[in-house]
Amino acid sequence: MTNILQHTSILLIMLSSLVFCNDKVIHQNGTNTAITEQNEPQPVYRPDLFPQATVIPFYETSVHPLEMGILPDGAKLITALPHSEAEVPVYSAKNEVLIYDHNIDSWNVVDFQGHSAIPMDLDGDGIPEWIGNHTDWVPPALEIHRWDTENARFESTVIQWESLFPETSNDTPSNSSLFIEDGKHIIQIGRHDAYAFFTYYHGVLRLFHPEDTRDRVLEMQMARRH
Repeated sequence: MTNILQHTSILLIMLSSLVFCNDKVIHQNGTNTAITEQNEPQPVYRPDLFPQATVIPFYETSVHPLEMGILPDGAKLITALPHSEAEVPVYSAKNEVLIYDHNIDSWNVVDFQGHSAIPMDLDGDGIPEWIGNHTDWVPPALEIHRWDTENARFESTVIQWESLFPETSNDTPSNSSLFIEDGKHIIQIGRHDAYAFFTYYHGVLRLFHPEDTRDRVLEMQMARRH
């Protein structure tokens, strides 16, 4: 009986030690993880990396003829875009934009490469741009589609550090996003080490210096994680 009690006591001590050790390992690992997250380098505000103004490269947006040849039921007039020869009516139907081609008397569909886009006058000139503010992309990216008055066509671009500022590019994936604050459109462009802010005007990005320089993209991403 005494031997049984002794063996039982030894076994209980061993189990207690094992639980204590495991608990200590878990606690230490959790602490190390938290320290690692806190010590990860964060992007810093670096407007000095960028020129005061940068022309954005735009490319012609692909369109395809409307299959029916006439406006579908429920299509709504959005606006009339200027052209040297005449106004070009723009209709919205099923998330798509329909424009009329006077030269060939037909309707064309602009689907913005299958991405969502909403009309928004970024520069306040009375002519809307179509904006795809893709905050759910990894990394987030801003698409701008604009109407080329001279050539009567839509043009598109994706705001990316590497295409806008190739002299400072280091092949690190960049991010971009549009924020509206106090009625002002602000574009943040950044990557893992730096970011800055810009405004848009007639196809040109202009460096913008807000009083509040916090990393809005990082805040947006952290909010999504929680």
